[in-house]
Amino acid sequence: SLFCKASILRNQGRCLETKRVLDQVIACQREKLGKQHPLTVGTLLAVAFNYMDLAKYATAGQVFERTNQLLRKFYGKDHALVAIGLVGLAETFRCKGMYKKAQESHEAALYMRRKILGE
Repeated sequence: SLFCKASILRNQGRCLETKRVLDQVIACQREKLGKQHPLTVGTLLAVAFNYMDLAKYATAGQVFERTNQLLRKFYGKDHALVAIGLVGLAETFRCKGMYKKAQESHEAALYMRRKILGE
């Protein structure tokens, strides 16, 4: 699938090619499933992480925030995918030098993971 191709490209460090493939995946998912389908939103996490790889931290942060809102809507506030999105958001804060916000987001994600998975 195209998503698998994007994962392989990202693992190879080919971020610009990854972005092009993810754009195709998102376009297809939006057309077939809708903008707010859980699979489409899950793919947005991959898009946000790819923006991190491209050092586009502001854009990544915006995508993480939008994605986290939709994930909370689908799964509730205590879900593993929401925690992953929070970690990504925390990393955007860290990369932008916003260390207090980064720490708060990391702590929220850690709390969530402990709540879901146990100590």
